[in-house]
Amino acid sequence: MKKINLGQKDIIHFVGIGGIGMSGLAQIMNNMGFIIQGSDQNKNKNTISCAKSKIKVLIGHSSSNIKKVNILVKSTAIKNNNIEKEVLNFLKERMRNILKEKKIRSDIIDASISSHIGDNFLDLYKKNILMNKYLNKEVGINTISSYKRAFNIIEKIEKEINGRPDPVLFRKDEEKFLFEKINEIRKNFTVKEDKKNYENMLIQLSEVKPFTDNFFDKVIVNDENIDIKNNRLELLKMFCNTFNTFIDFSKLEGLNG
Repeated sequence: MKKINLGQKDIIHFVGIGGIGMSGLAQIMNNMGFIIQGSDQNKNKNTISCAKSKIKVLIGHSSSNIKKVNILVKSTAIKNNNIEKEVLNFLKERMRNILKEKKIRSDIIDASISSHIGDNFLDLYKKNILMNKYLNKEVGINTISSYKRAFNIIEKIEKEINGRPDPVLFRKDEEKFLFEKINEIRKNFTVKEDKKNYENMLIQLSEVKPFTDNFFDKVIVNDENIDIKNNRLELLKMFCNTFNTFIDFSKLEGLNG
């Protein structure tokens, strides 16, 4: 684990400073000489205690609270719907600038930020670095190639595809095998945040290519039977949605065609 070097001139902002753990940590760091401030939705005994320790406490969450902040610390007790959207949008834009400085392709940045939910910006950063690293290597090429074949079909369908494929309607082994592979990936993607390995996740996506190649070689999506056709479209939609939990691959340049 990398150590984070904090300068004592850095402004550290605690979101949810009214919590018992966050207020205690804030006061410890304040006593160590760091510049500490924080915010919470409501005033309580912990915010009052922090204020008595000469910590700047703001009631309510707003992007204006953190414009000059160097480090942002968030309580796990704070749910995303309790943090105003403007705060997350502000942080996304700050992350966008950081990624540009790292020479990440603009379409990769757009694809990751547009699909990012929540405030775990370290994970967002990791995904960008990995996509930039693998984009023109076998892992990236195979991942995008697989997605492209499915997406180009789904995009041309005028009606909205909302259902989930029914295995009973599968007529080819290649449909079944692709469905099973997608479910395997979805299961692996649902591990706890602290156990996620994004490099392994990207590699898993790249390993789908043989399954999609076999599917498109052996399966006619536009079947005469409307139920079978819709079921195959739902399978491809499920496939794209699974990939898009990593980043929104549809926003990558050169995907169409």
